Amino acid sequence: MDPLTSRLEVQALGKTLQCEDGDVIGRKGSVGQDLFADLPEFADRHLIIGQDARSWFLLIPKSVKEPVLLDGEPAEPGLRLPLENSHLVRVGKTTLHFKVIDETARTEAMMPVKAEEEPPTQPAILPLDGKFFEMLVENVHDLIAILNAHGRRLWHNAAYAAVLGYTPEELKGSDFTVEIHPDDRPLVQTALQEAIRTGRGRRLEYRMRHREGRWIFLESKGVVLPNWPGVGTCLLTIARDVTARKRAEYDMRKRQRRRREQSEVLGKFATDRELRAGNLPVCLAMLTEALAETLHCERAAVWLVNKEAGRLMCADSFIHGENAHATGEDSLALAEIPHYLQSLRAIRSLIAPQALDHPALREWSAAYLQPNQIVAKLDVPLFRGEELLGVLCCESTHQHEWTVDEENFATSLADLFLLAHETQERQRTGEALREGQKKLTAETAEAARYVLSLFPAKLTGAISTDWLFIPSAQLGGDALGYHWLDDTHLAVYLLDVVGEGIGAALHSVTALNVFRNQSLPNVDFREPAAVLAAVNASFEKDERNEMYFTAWYGVFHRPTRTLRYSTAGHPPAILFTGDSPTAATKVELRAPGLMIGAVAESHYATKQVTIGAFGRLYVFSDGAYEVCRRDGSAFRFEEFIGVLTNPPTSAAGELNAIVDHMREVQGAELLPDDCALLKLVFH
Repeated sequence: MDPLTSRLEVQALGKTLQCEDGDVIGRKGSVGQDLFADLPEFADRHLIIGQDARSWFLLIPKSVKEPVLLDGEPAEPGLRLPLENSHLVRVGKTTLHFKVIDETARTEAMMPVKAEEEPPTQPAILPLDGKFFEMLVENVHDLIAILNAHGRRLWHNAAYAAVLGYTPEELKGSDFTVEIHPDDRPLVQTALQEAIRTGRGRRLEYRMRHREGRWIFLESKGVVLPNWPGVGTCLLTIARDVTARKRAEYDMRKRQRRRREQSEVLGKFATDRELRAGNLPVCLAMLTEALAETLHCERAAVWLVNKEAGRLMCADSFIHGENAHATGEDSLALAEIPHYLQSLRAIRSLIAPQALDHPALREWSAAYLQPNQIVAKLDVPLFRGEELLGVLCCESTHQHEWTVDEENFATSLADLFLLAHETQERQRTGEALREGQKKLTAETAEAARYVLSLFPAKLTGAISTDWLFIPSAQLGGDALGYHWLDDTHLAVYLLDVVGEGIGAALHSVTALNVFRNQSLPNVDFREPAAVLAAVNASFEKDERNEMYFTAWYGVFHRPTRTLRYSTAGHPPAILFTGDSPTAATKVELRAPGLMIGAVAESHYATKQVTIGAFGRLYVFSDGAYEVCRRDGSAFRFEEFIGVLTNPPTSAAGELNAIVDHMREVQGAELLPDDCALLKLVFH
């Protein structure tokens, strides 16, 4: 409903509050403060009412601890909750009735009009017993009924039987409110009385019981019929079945809750001290429990390859129903599962809603699937480079259609496990070396190699690429990539996580995988601003670790040679383009936008530039130019652009020559921050 032609009322504790954009309901709110000041279940700022160009909405601050129910379902703090028509909001024991009222519907046409005042061109109203009217109302899908002032049905059309299952005889003369859900009945009764009293009906949403006992959601509009012959004032109700829409809204909220739950589990796991310490047995138990509980599957396990024994062995399994772990009880000989191992090398994850029928799992059937009654399976391989370390398994004993969100959650946990595994390996090396500085260097190098393994292969041909990543002494969160979205669109991205150490690297790996795998549902990765907005919604700032990051994201369209881009607090990319390399001019590719995770619901803009017959593009992190000269003065960004305009050369390549130049500027070999440089040449 258009907010410019509507208003919002809130009925609570016997009073009606007229609300505007920005109003706050709570103990110290801007409306109804006297009503809520003494109610302990309300926070100072409990409900925030907003209005944008499309609709009214409700926002619950993240600081609010008391649960809020919207139309009987838990409402998520921090999310915009659209308000349309009528909603019931419950805080503790207090119920608030939100009503969005369409001002355009307030017309005198709903009141009785004297015959002499009717325009001469007004069409005649068909009588109820007219054949055309009868044919019309008996063949529409909407539920149409006429109620008297006491809510009893005087007449209803045939749609009631089709939608609700009741026969005309069962409904004739019955109380309209009997089949309505008890929680919705007071709202409907109040609306009926109000319509009879004021002569104005309004739009409602409520649940009505089907003859079989299930509940049907209806959206209804009432029109007052004054002076109905032999009856008096009546109410004409026209309702439609919106159960499918309500189910879709419920499923969407359910998906949002699950994504939030998955995000919280990943954040907790990524920052856990046991993972950082490389305590693999504890991490295994945490991981299998997180998988089983978050994905609601009966069994989760991590199997690891034992090269000496030639077997794939269950390192830890968690059985959800028994709340118990098992270790080393199951194993399979590698020689007996060659097709399964080959399949793992060709896929990101093995998704099997019917595990017994999946070709890659036939070798598991007799020895494992059938004895454990496994019906559905989701397996994620654990690779370190080309080496298969093991596999992470989610298993269900009933039919389970694995969703994209569940697959992404499992693969993210697999990446975190690999980092824990790498940490354990680094610790073992560090214990042997017995030197802290060497240990730190080894850890940084190992983590950097893992990050580098995620970077793409370099392109040649019409579009050639080159990149360089140099970690600092404390590994940070720089990451880059590019890949073809389809035959004509090339995505290019570079991100820089704020902070240093393994935590920043973990965060950058998780974020990079979102871009690499295009794992955000319902997002067109050809639209840069939409991609960054969706990424920002997925990566809320961790208040304990401040893990937010900058990003530059662009999409090159090969047929038109246009580059569309958007940035999130990142340094501008530098483009040199023209008819030839000598005729190329410099363009700074900037766009407004805050860091990812810094502010919820940030907005980003998409900019566009056309690349001429020749184009040379540089995308980089701030570590590439933020250095100090030997005298302590800062090297300016404009000076760095000058270096890119006439880049130095060396046998090691242009990008290495640029980094060597920056080392000369500061007079030291080691750069103060991670340095990521990406170059693309468009021929």
